[in-house]
Amino acid sequence: MAKMTMHQELDMLRKEVAELKKKEAETEKKEKIEAKEEETELEAIEEEAQEIESELKGQISEIVEKIKSDYDNLSPVATVLIFALGAMFGSSLASHNKE
Repeated sequence: MAKMTMHQELDMLRKEVAELKKKEAETEKKEKIEAKEEETELEAIEEEAQEIESELKGQISEIVEKIKSDYDNLSPVATVLIFALGAMFGSSLASHNKE
């Protein structure tokens, strides 16, 4: 193997440094692109979660209004009967839990 001159060694080292810088720049570029993609994906997920939350709130409000409307339209006898049934059911659940 022939000896390299100092100039040849310097040229070889410069090429290696240039290649390393190029690889580093490519890696940084890929990382930035991946970070941006992850950020975009996260924003989409957050937006979807907000839509679902909004939809659920609307549905819960509808259910509450329906229950309230049904309760307001109940006769007093039916209200007392439902309360009594609920108390009996709760009492039976409590007694089964103790066993």
